[in-house]
Amino acid sequence: MKPLYTCLLMMLWSLAVTAQKKSDPKIIGKAKFLMTEVNFNNLPANKPYVGLIMFINVSKEPLTILEINNECSCFTASPREKVIYPNEKGIITYKVDNPPKGSIRKKSFIRFKEMKEPVGIVVRGRFI
Repeated sequence: MKPLYTCLLMMLWSLAVTAQKKSDPKIIGKAKFLMTEVNFNNLPANKPYVGLIMFINVSKEPLTILEINNECSCFTASPREKVIYPNEKGIITYKVDNPPKGSIRKKSFIRFKEMKEPVGIVVRGRFI
């Protein structure tokens, strides 16, 4: 019975690991984003949550975050640093305060002084 139990556990573990969505780093303008989505999925409603977006400045000049515009007031976004120097990482914190039950799928736009177009980040969540 123990070998069967061990085999089942290994099968479930492999399914859990392969089912996780993994995204490749994406170079957008002068920044290499490790992810372009913040997921708050299947979390209890009415509690605060924090997610992070990390990127690396791949240019030879500093990047300056001018502003972050969100499609709704259901979350906030704030950079740890406004100026990110070459080869350093930037971190933007996304916070959802006490979301009600339901789902969200909204965008956030990060404007850099040195880039023409803003970078779009998808913020999604399902709160139960």
